[in-house]
Amino acid sequence: MKVLLLSTGGRIGGEETFTKNLALALEKRGHFVIVCPGGEIQKADLLKCGIKICDVDITSRKPLGIYKAAKKIQEFAIQNSIDVIHAQSIGPALMGVIAKKIFKCKIPWIWHNHGITDFAYKYVVRHLDALDLVISNSDYVYVMLRNHGISLAKSKRIHNGIDISKFEVTVEEKELNRRKLVSEFNIPIGNSVVTYIGRFSPEKGVDVLLSAFKQLYEKRKDISCLLVGDGIEKDKFLNFAKTNSCGANIYFAGFRSDIKEILSMSDILILPSHIETFSLTTLQAFAVGTPVIASDVGGTPEQVLSKFNGLLFKDNDIMDLTDKIQYLLSNRKIAYRYSCNAKSLSDSYLNDDRMIDEIEYEYKKLIQGK
Repeated sequence: MKVLLLSTGGRIGGEETFTKNLALALEKRGHFVIVCPGGEIQKADLLKCGIKICDVDITSRKPLGIYKAAKKIQEFAIQNSIDVIHAQSIGPALMGVIAKKIFKCKIPWIWHNHGITDFAYKYVVRHLDALDLVISNSDYVYVMLRNHGISLAKSKRIHNGIDISKFEVTVEEKELNRRKLVSEFNIPIGNSVVTYIGRFSPEKGVDVLLSAFKQLYEKRKDISCLLVGDGIEKDKFLNFAKTNSCGANIYFAGFRSDIKEILSMSDILILPSHIETFSLTTLQAFAVGTPVIASDVGGTPEQVLSKFNGLLFKDNDIMDLTDKIQYLLSNRKIAYRYSCNAKSLSDSYLNDDRMIDEIEYEYKKLIQGK
């Protein structure tokens, strides 16, 4: 099959990482894949992996720009005998609607929802039923889309999966990573490390984690907090660290490429998001064998099965998060059991082999149906 993936990321986040991993997994199975990226940062990241690029500009959010991009994408797809177009964000999904309704595009056009705003659910989603298929990455998203106008015939839920072979780590490697990163960040030897990986933006709930960490630090000093990422709230969090005594044990790592190593040296990964569909970072932690504590929002309870492979806390509840972190740090055997269960679930289900099987099946159905 010839597949054209459309992604409009201006940075490297969850959707952009998913697009790259999907392209690589499809190519590994012998498919011809081209990605139309959302800017130079994403383009450079894709080219570094040897992924073929379509240079049509799909970044415009103005009606005329979306219209022109829709026409150019259809022309590119026809010229290159593309079998299926798979949009990873809402802009290229709207281009598909225009291509279907105005240009009578015959090539199957899919939208894969990785998370959208309330505004988009209310005003945009109902128009996307003109596409051939809408994929949800969780049951939570599936229900939301069905409630906002996506018909049953156009709906499919496919849980995210990752290449777990990239996150396999031995006990010896974990110890080596721990020593290396403790030295790099000057973390006190013997301290427990709770880690956050992601954007510093309001919906991610990092302030809830910091407030919980402050309360924990008042009870015990043998704990450190590692923040991996960047974003619009960074200055706010830096100021928090400067103005609180616990700040000496808060470490800002910035964007990192060594996520496996970061996760393997962490005692717990914290996912405090107020909005979440199906976190890739959580899947990576599972594959490495790092316990996860996450807020009970969106599709997260479909990943983190409370008291089986991790713990859930009530969204925005600082005390509940504080108690859950303290509980896991004080019960290492239970934390280890959660880790083993998480690793087992990764091996059996939350992997890209299962996910690509399901996506391939939908591709083939649409191609045969056209």
